[in-house]
Amino acid sequence: MTIFDKLKNFLKESKEKRINNSWIDDENMKVYIRKAYHLIEGKMTPTLDIASISVEEEKQNKGFCSQFLEEAHEQNPWDATFVECVLNPNLASHLLRNGWLPCQLGESFYKLKKEIKYDPFKQIQIEKTFL
Repeated sequence: MTIFDKLKNFLKESKEKRINNSWIDDENMKVYIRKAYHLIEGKMTPTLDIASISVEEEKQNKGFCSQFLEEAHEQNPWDATFVECVLNPNLASHLLRNGWLPCQLGESFYKLKKEIKYDPFKQIQIEKTFL
């Protein structure tokens, strides 16, 4: 079973059984993921958190991490994907180049599934879908 199959299973189980976190892995990498909530752009937002990614040393810099992040964001059923505590400067640069936004505090990044804007005069929510 690939790591993408395991991700899909986690997302399904987390919606059905309230499983909130899991280690998933395959022969290339090991990833710790969880369902969480973060204050993003002034709103408590349900997220898929990617808290830890470990790629086998001989397989680093071959796109496994990038491919996983792209697929995780695409499969994510919640409002945003959150990559926690990015310590690798190459990964941070990659995230910025690919539309991820840095958090105000810390070394984390997020990417919204849709843009959320608020009109303070009308007090209504206006959404623009990116999908």
